[in-house]
Amino acid sequence: MTTTPHKQSILAIVTLSLMLLLTSMTGCQCDVPSQQTDGGSNTERTTCPEGQHDDGKGGCTSSKCLPNPCDTIANTVCVEEGDSFDCRCKAGTHKEGDACVEDQECKANTCKGQGTCRLQEGTLSCECNAGYQGTFCDECDTNSGYYPDGKGACTQNLCDPNPCKEPSRQLCRMEQDKAECQCNAGTHDEGGKCVPDKTCNANTCNGHGVCEESNDNVTCLCDQGYQGTFCDKCDETKGYHPDGNGACTDDPCLPNPCTQANRTNCFVKDKKATCLCDAGHHEENGQCVKDEVCKSNTCNGHGTCKVENGVLSCTCQTGFTGKSCADCDAATGYHPDGKGSCTNRPCTPNPCKDTNQTQCKASAGKAQCLCDPGTHDEGGKCVIDRKCETNTCNSHGTCSANNGVVSCKCDKGYTGSFCKDCDKSNNYHTDGQGGCTQDPCTPNPCTLANQTQCKATGLQHQCLCISGYHLDGNSCVKDEVCTPQSCSGHGTCTVVTGKVQCTCNTGYTGDSCNGCDKASGYHDDGKGGCTNDPCLPNPCKVANKTQCKASGSVAQCSCNTGYHDDGTGGCTQDPCLPNPCTAQNKACRDNNGIAECYTPT
Repeated sequence: MTTTPHKQSILAIVTLSLMLLLTSMTGCQCDVPSQQTDGGSNTERTTCPEGQHDDGKGGCTSSKCLPNPCDTIANTVCVEEGDSFDCRCKAGTHKEGDACVEDQECKANTCKGQGTCRLQEGTLSCECNAGYQGTFCDECDTNSGYYPDGKGACTQNLCDPNPCKEPSRQLCRMEQDKAECQCNAGTHDEGGKCVPDKTCNANTCNGHGVCEESNDNVTCLCDQGYQGTFCDKCDETKGYHPDGNGACTDDPCLPNPCTQANRTNCFVKDKKATCLCDAGHHEENGQCVKDEVCKSNTCNGHGTCKVENGVLSCTCQTGFTGKSCADCDAATGYHPDGKGSCTNRPCTPNPCKDTNQTQCKASAGKAQCLCDPGTHDEGGKCVIDRKCETNTCNSHGTCSANNGVVSCKCDKGYTGSFCKDCDKSNNYHTDGQGGCTQDPCTPNPCTLANQTQCKATGLQHQCLCISGYHLDGNSCVKDEVCTPQSCSGHGTCTVVTGKVQCTCNTGYTGDSCNGCDKASGYHDDGKGGCTNDPCLPNPCKVANKTQCKASGSVAQCSCNTGYHDDGTGGCTQDPCLPNPCTAQNKACRDNNGIAECYTPT
């Protein structure tokens, strides 16, 4: 059946009349949502009591989140904030611009196996291993000398693994960003072919030995750390191995085995390589993560922030607790004071609100409400004194009564009609226990973390650090302790006024003796120490010119035994060593690289 607008109006009037009749009969006036009809339409709207509004479902509500104003923004929830609301991202989502998007997720291959995946505020990022770069660590860091090895990885040494497969050309040399295959040691290129050496040349002994000729054959006397017919292998029996640049070394940090993200610092300990976190990082669950940083409100203004070994922590002031000192320490009797801080005074804030009963007294850690001075308890109510009562003058004055009017003569330090105020004009203040005092240390004003020792000097006070702590700026921090690592093993550690101080050994410098004293001529010896020997580590790298001799603070490179300066900065083999003219009882001289026997005149 169709209801006309005219019939609807009649129905509404009848309904309203019945409600008024019911109200007059019961004497009840209820806040019931009323339905009104817009003139000329069939749309009903809800009229709600003051302070409420339509909830969108035919009812009334005071909630700012009904009907939901955040419906138009995906992945949000509505949160009431006083007289307003805020649209916040749901769990598992985070804000990007004006939208809430789903959190990303670190997966096994997110960083292509060459980095560590981090998830921060729903967004992931990759911290790449040494040699890799790019958003997902899928590129080689060419700026640091890393190149694709052709097998999906990055390397600084394109000769490892050796790409040279031709049997006669298996000697690989790095030339800028390319690997070149050269004739094997003991052979040389002749018309595009590698043929055995019959005479000594610069490469016969691979640049790491002395070459000798005998009966159209050549032999090599290898330098320390090298072995093989042509000194082309490392002497592993003596702890030598390839350094990644075509030479041999006994340094376990060459080539650098530390390639994990943020852990590329190699340190030699007990002749073994130890990988340490890079500067600005610390170890956490087997990984090197970025050091945390203290910010102005890290400890919510109720503690001292410090970073030890890269990890942030808060030392809370007395009465505060929690990771960021945001909670009151209920275990020691502290509670919110109603002003954003914490207190252990049961009368703060004052819980006594009844008329003439606003006096609060702390008793056994609990608040006790007493009648105000000038009033007394009478049948459970506090009434105005007409005669002197026990507490008329707050126990801090002498009471007198005259014609039903009482008056008080206050003790020293107290003032007011009923001696309930402290005499501030004479430097008296509340002692926190219902009395007045001039003692600047009562109640103790020193509440900063580890700075609760109060020292009174006249009417002034000074807050001192407790035992085991010292002042650092405006905060009291724990005294430092010497450890075996305090001076990096290169100095003597002492504690002065709570702080570690290092007296460095000769050649070392820095707060923790971890630097070389360059001003005194010391430098890194390549093995984690400092030296003033210019020949450590050996700077002489030219083939057949690896002999180093110190001349004061200067290193002088000379040719290896059996070689002499070729006049261009290089070394060539001396044809007169060993002397081939001995059998002829003649002397030998070098004639453009050829041994010439002659009889001295």
